[in-house]
Amino acid sequence: MKKHHQPLTDDELEDLEDLLLDRFGDDDETIEGRDEGIFLLDELDGFITALVSGPVAVLPPVWLPMVWGDYPPIWQSSEEMDYFMGLLRRYQNEIANLLSQQPDAFEPLYSWYEMDRKRYDIVDDWCEGYMRGVRVLGSSWEDGHPKATALLEPVRAFCKETGWHGHEAETEENEALRTAIVANVRALYRYWHQPRGVVPQS
Repeated sequence: MKKHHQPLTDDELEDLEDLLLDRFGDDDETIEGRDEGIFLLDELDGFITALVSGPVAVLPPVWLPMVWGDYPPIWQSSEEMDYFMGLLRRYQNEIANLLSQQPDAFEPLYSWYEMDRKRYDIVDDWCEGYMRGVRVLGSSWEDGHPKATALLEPVRAFCKETGWHGHEAETEENEALRTAIVANVRALYRYWHQPRGVVPQS
């Protein structure tokens, strides 16, 4: 298997998250109103899942600014940049291949916590990342596509844009929304999986 088709190892996933976090130096402070971009691995997972699932393929120069936000990296070397970009490409290939070839095996990479020996998934950051990926194409996901809008609802329910209203739902509804995320994300990939164009570089 060629290197660019190999899934990332646990160590490489950790490197990827470290590189996202390292954009913020020890003395940096985020400023209200500025976009922090993506700095959590689960949010990146949601973002890339949306990128590979949408109506058209999107080139890195179009979506990378959404990763950095207002805090682009200062690379220590060209090797560091090449390594990071290589990890991103492989991660994108890994998710795309899974959704296209083994969709039933696809699962979001949620962060989680344990309480009373039970695991609780934290879906918010992943959902924020997915909706950030949707926004790369502006209104293309939803204009004239009511089915896509409906399928996005469980994801949107755990995002800032809706006031995280999924958390305000009764327990049964909350659990139904959480469960629907993965099924709807798989369905969104199927909905858009067709010969696609490419968004050109600006």
